[in-house]
Amino acid sequence: YLMSLQSRNPDIAVTATTWPQWTQQENEIFEAALANFDDGDPQRWHKIAELLPNKSPTDVQRWYERLLADILEIERGSRRGTNQAVPTPSNSS
Repeated sequence: YLMSLQSRNPDIAVTATTWPQWTQQENEIFEAALANFDDGDPQRWHKIAELLPNKSPTDVQRWYERLLADILEIERGSRRGTNQAVPTPSNSS
């Protein structure tokens, strides 16, 4: 699922100096809701936010974008906050 989003927007960037805290329970609800609400639904973020009393639709969408950016950064092999490539072991014998 996230790979399909990456293919639609490979340069997604989320910038913020601080992020609101999400509890483990909120994350579990969020993840389950992502699977239940179609990404083509224009009300998707509103529907998910309805399941999370302390989160707005904007909070939900931004959290999703942040997590997606984190995944893309990991896949690209860079470390969060340093923009340095993660070293890979050499195959020299």
